[in-house]
Amino acid sequence: MSIINVPLNLRERLGDKGVKELVDLLNEVEEKSRDRSIEVVESRFEKRLIEESFSIRSELKEEIGQVRNELKEEIAQVRSEFKSEITQVRSDLENKINEVKLSLIKWMIGFFIGQTALLLSVLAIFLK
Repeated sequence: MSIINVPLNLRERLGDKGVKELVDLLNEVEEKSRDRSIEVVESRFEKRLIEESFSIRSELKEEIGQVRNELKEEIAQVRSEFKSEITQVRSDLENKINEVKLSLIKWMIGFFIGQTALLLSVLAIFLK
């Protein structure tokens, strides 16, 4: 509340009671004006805040959509890389398995020839 100096001429015409009522009226007008100004500022601030929040939401939705698309692309790329690597590993494993099979067959044939030679030798010794 501010201090109001009432001029002497006005004080003499209104009297002490009138001056007090005038000061009270001016103070009330000032208070109501201040309250109204605060309401207007609050309303504008609230409106601006809502506009900004909607703007931020839409920007976030857009950015989230972009990130989602980028992730989908990267996941698809990683999948294709994994598929090609899995295919390569599978091919390598099949080659190794075939090599082991071939080696086993060689050893089996060698063992079979050895067993046959041993058996024929034992039979030859017993038949003599």
